[in-house]
Amino acid sequence: MDEEQNNEQSLAEKASDTIQDTKDAVRDGANLAKNVSTGNVLGAVKNGFSLLKNKKVRIAIISAILIPIIVVVSLAMSLFSIFDTIGNTIQSVINSFVNLFTADDSWDGSITIKDDDIKKVIDNIQEMGFDMDDLWLLGDIETDDTDTDETLKAKQEEASKKYVRKFLEAQLVTETPHYEPVIASGNAYNQKTYGQVYIYRANDQEYINENSKATPMSWMSYSTMQEEAAKNNEKGLNTIKNHYSIDDEGKLVIAQWTKIETTGKADEVIISLKHIDYKSAISQYTTPMNFFIYLTMVSQNPEFVSAVTDMVKNSRIELTIMDTKTVNVETDTYEYTTQTKTTYETKKQGVVINTETRGGEPKNHSRKITTTTTTVIPTPKITYARTWFYEQRVTYKIDNQDPYYNSETYTANEDPSLAEDPEPGDPPAGETVVWNTDKCRTFTTNITGTTYKEEPRRGVIDKTGEKGSNGVTQDSYKNERRQVKNNFTVDDKTTFLGLLDDYFKIPNSNRYEAAGKTNMVSGAEWLFGLMEKDGRLQNLEQVMRYVMYKYTGKDYGVKELDFSIFDIKDFSEISGLGSLKAFIRYFEGTREEGRTICCI
Repeated sequence: MDEEQNNEQSLAEKASDTIQDTKDAVRDGANLAKNVSTGNVLGAVKNGFSLLKNKKVRIAIISAILIPIIVVVSLAMSLFSIFDTIGNTIQSVINSFVNLFTADDSWDGSITIKDDDIKKVIDNIQEMGFDMDDLWLLGDIETDDTDTDETLKAKQEEASKKYVRKFLEAQLVTETPHYEPVIASGNAYNQKTYGQVYIYRANDQEYINENSKATPMSWMSYSTMQEEAAKNNEKGLNTIKNHYSIDDEGKLVIAQWTKIETTGKADEVIISLKHIDYKSAISQYTTPMNFFIYLTMVSQNPEFVSAVTDMVKNSRIELTIMDTKTVNVETDTYEYTTQTKTTYETKKQGVVINTETRGGEPKNHSRKITTTTTTVIPTPKITYARTWFYEQRVTYKIDNQDPYYNSETYTANEDPSLAEDPEPGDPPAGETVVWNTDKCRTFTTNITGTTYKEEPRRGVIDKTGEKGSNGVTQDSYKNERRQVKNNFTVDDKTTFLGLLDDYFKIPNSNRYEAAGKTNMVSGAEWLFGLMEKDGRLQNLEQVMRYVMYKYTGKDYGVKELDFSIFDIKDFSEISGLGSLKAFIRYFEGTREEGRTICCI
């Protein structure tokens, strides 16, 4: 009985949808014809969008109406150009956000997108003459009979923000260091969106791999780090050496230091801050917002793209700070021989009867001053990257650098100050005179150091999946037809290819569509073209060509993906004492000391 009622209800809903689709098609078709006849290109494109969204009449419209009209419209502006313009506009707005993400002193570790920033994106889209619904970027609007114009408008505005916010968060997740705070009621993680760039310090671990116990580094405000570094003492160093910060330019900031221990003196600590352009190094693992925008406009399935963003948020990038430690032991040894002579009187009955000067036993002396200078230069390395399409780990092992030893001995021949003292005359009776001979000075420099060397790299793991592989989690399906619940989840087994076969609800309708069975296949070339025009998306374009080949069997130009384009990069040094050889050159006076800036 229940099944019959459900079938009847389903038939009724389908009939209602069909009637509404037909009415909408008539209206949009009439508007399209009017806009073409009056030369309103933008209006014609908008009406074309509406017709393309009408699944019931899509085929008939394309063959009977849309194709000849698009030929006319394309003389002025193609739909492809519109998509490209929209993407460029959105990206330029995002790039202009001065405060899109700022890790200021009050940062709680979360990625927070301001409503004002989202509004800028929406306003720019609307200024082009489009509504969010035109671009399939409008979330579900739940209305009821009690809604007023004001409450309905508020719901529409909130629905307009849904996907823009989520797409922005997904981009920032793979650019932002992970800082997981602990609050009074427990751990705040999972209550907000947090960065997925994990930062560790090797701290002399022999191996850096999946089993190593490198020290997780914690975030510290930039102002606090500057204050502690300025102290130039052991306490300040211990406070900041296992912390990182973010400066005003968005660069990663970590401590590097030199400790000087000299015989007979208090220890000296010199701390400086190293600024690292880490975002450039990890850029190949970042999924820019435009990818999600283009994917939504082509697939016309925003919930499918929302699931893709959830996969992106499951990314993990690990940066490990590996110290190049250099220990320079300089010894200044001053050696000399003390000579003495004393005059003695011999008296008899109080009368001096003899005076004699005799030399004393020579005594050898050695005075040693040792200065040990330990310099720690941190070098960031990407040791692990896992994204929705790729996984790779790189292992490092601590290694002793070739030692450097130098010894130089100086005598009076090389240094006049080491000339022997002239022998003084005989002292008066009962007195002793002292002078030094055999003077020499020996300077030794012994430099040792440790660094980390990369072990042979492992192969890359393809994370894109295979046709028929897992989509959303099993408990996210409504039924065996792979219709997805509104509150779905993804996990480590979820793949892009699996999501293509999942049926997601189209917002503000009763329809469920699988992106792989509708527009992703027919619009694949459009997607590739849009991505090809965006410099930040060209590597991802190769991934998508490969994904669609695996899904359809059709050759889109990439039948085997060259994963080397995503190989983990090294950070390179612009300046600074990054190696033992450089350190030696510095102490030999053949290199000037400079501020260290690390980049790609």
